[in-house]
Amino acid sequence: WVVRRVADTLSHHESLDGVDEKEIQGIVDGLFPPGRNWYVFWNESLHQDVPEAATWQKALLAYEAAGVALDRIVQPERYGSKGEVAPPGMVIVPGRSYELGPNTGWERPARKVTLRNFAIDRHEVTQGEYELYVDALPEAQRQAALPRGWILGDDGQAACDPALSDHPVIFVDWSQAAGYAAWAGKRLPTEDEWEAAASGTQAFVYPWGNEWRTGMANGEEDAGGTLAVESFPQARSPAGCVDLAGNAWEWTATLEDGTNIKTLPDGLFNAIIRGGGWDSRREELTTRYRRGALAHDTFAPSRYKVPIGSRCVKDL
Repeated sequence: WVVRRVADTLSHHESLDGVDEKEIQGIVDGLFPPGRNWYVFWNESLHQDVPEAATWQKALLAYEAAGVALDRIVQPERYGSKGEVAPPGMVIVPGRSYELGPNTGWERPARKVTLRNFAIDRHEVTQGEYELYVDALPEAQRQAALPRGWILGDDGQAACDPALSDHPVIFVDWSQAAGYAAWAGKRLPTEDEWEAAASGTQAFVYPWGNEWRTGMANGEEDAGGTLAVESFPQARSPAGCVDLAGNAWEWTATLEDGTNIKTLPDGLFNAIIRGGGWDSRREELTTRYRRGALAHDTFAPSRYKVPIGSRCVKDL
């Protein structure tokens, strides 16, 4: 109908060579009353009312639902019990009660906690991801956000080694890690959230189970440095995370005494780090080992002795 009306209107032209797109658009828009146009006509008169269109839409929705159902089977860690879907690059830790601890290292008693569903990064924050964060900051703030060993180029941009872009960012202080998390629309995990993501309801000693298995983590005498994230995909935790043992220690939003924080208090405080690094002993690679690190940048010389990075969480 529309094509016929346009053709009738343009029939006085000997050739369509002189007809421009705006003239045709004007003709089409003129076929409909004020406030309505071709797109409304299509959606209401054709798409919704024509039986064939309704059949096609039903089939499309069924196809999409089947895709989601298949994805739930293949990647169950991406879905919550109430239909929540994990953001890209994250997995869901189910909300429920968890038996955590007792923790070794900087000891903490066993405890039972109840957590709500939350999403956690599948792997540690990489150098490439952190570089994007630094370059997104106002230029005057970039220097303070740089990890140890990083510099700003002549163009004022951060530049990590391209060969290490998929390695975890390390030697960041607590505020730098929290700053990245906030920029990404996330936050640092509490110690309890980190341990729940690592050990699951089974309270595993290692993210993959209760026995140490060679080739499941970058720790002890293995690499002599960081490896690319997800180098051990077979070592997934019950929640679906990787790299929770070794490679880089990870900051949490919990102080030494178990207090959870959103910002650092004034003064000298240790924040808890978890997971161990590439140079950690085997006992430090368990899901229950905890230690503290001086969180303020004022005490950076101490922080620089330990390769600390981070991963982020997001409330659902």
